[in-house]
Amino acid sequence: MKAAMIAQKFDVAGRVVTVQHTGEGNVNDTYLAIFRTTFSEERIILQRINKRVFAKPEYIMENMRVLTEHVHRRIEEEMLVSDRIWQLPRVIPAKDGRDYVVDADGDFWRAITLIASAHSYGQVQSVEHAYEAGFVLGHFQRMISDLDVSSLHDTLEGFHITPKYLDKLDEALATVEGKERLHASLEAERCNRFIVARREWCSVLEDAKNTGELKLRPIHGDPK
Repeated sequence: MKAAMIAQKFDVAGRVVTVQHTGEGNVNDTYLAIFRTTFSEERIILQRINKRVFAKPEYIMENMRVLTEHVHRRIEEEMLVSDRIWQLPRVIPAKDGRDYVVDADGDFWRAITLIASAHSYGQVQSVEHAYEAGFVLGHFQRMISDLDVSSLHDTLEGFHITPKYLDKLDEALATVEGKERLHASLEAERCNRFIVARREWCSVLEDAKNTGELKLRPIHGDPK
């Protein structure tokens, strides 16, 4: 299995004994890799980064290294005054010192530590569960609020810039094919009416950023 061979290229003590596909992510392929020595067992998360989504996976890993090291420093600084125990995965380097491994097909792989007590949920279990999820997301945003954005790469340029999507829509609807496809679908027409009624609002964030009203800050761009 390719994943098992890749796992052995990361700087983890012991020998790989099993690698299992895990998770339900929509972007990357995720595996649980288990290493064993004579006296211990180590479990890590192994991921193949989707190049069709991220054109420069190495930028993803540079960002992850910068962000996790920053947050770990913040956690240590606040450890004595925090009423909770906060944990964040750490990047596991490859044996060649890089933060990723590139396989024979040109795919990029990364490894991170596993938080053993953590659980992943496909949907909210209760109101209290939703509150905790929001609390954690807010805490994460606070921890990265002082991270210098110039130290991060923009790995999906324009992804959150709404006016650019509107420009592409206008270009498509200016064509004969675009008009035909719009009027051939009641759902498409309904969506277009929704957009037309709100298009003046689509640039509000970009306008505020350009005038200095909003400051450019790092965020979790896809918390789900």
